[in-house]
Amino acid sequence: MIHDPTLEAAVAATQLVHPLFDRLVLVEDVVHRLQINASLREDVRAVAIRLASLHKDDPRQLNDLSWSVGKLPGEEPQAYERAARLAEAACRIEPVNGFYLNTLGVAQYRLAEYEKALATLTRSDELNGGKESADVAFLSMTNHRLGRIEAARTALARLRELMHDPDFSADEDAQRFLSEAEALIGN
Repeated sequence: MIHDPTLEAAVAATQLVHPLFDRLVLVEDVVHRLQINASLREDVRAVAIRLASLHKDDPRQLNDLSWSVGKLPGEEPQAYERAARLAEAACRIEPVNGFYLNTLGVAQYRLAEYEKALATLTRSDELNGGKESADVAFLSMTNHRLGRIEAARTALARLRELMHDPDFSADEDAQRFLSEAEALIGN
């Protein structure tokens, strides 16, 4: 049997990189983890970093993972920080995608970064044509948190109007956002 250290390093790197992507998702996170892993042989580290660097972040996957956390109130701050990082990465890849911007704005809201959230959600609302319930719900709540009561009430009225659309009235997320906004702002 022929001993080939280059082949061994490639096999070890492949076995290392794929599970890291399953857990960490972002290329930059996987590369960082490989760089700081003191237990790796240098040849394996070099091949693994090259292999990880060939991977492309999937903005849809990033957005979906971020949204699954950001849409829910009451999560741990670290979960919202990760959701924001994932959404930021998706927005870097597709900066004019209104749905990705909405996800980022929601994560910013959850982190109490209200000025950032307002700018991001305003942009996503524009890109989504003012017809996305999550944009309007989080604009209402963000404006309220910033003390812009009239803007918050106007957005809440827009949200209630959107909820007449059967697509939104049957959507659990939209219903939850309406309830959250009403609980915060009042009737």
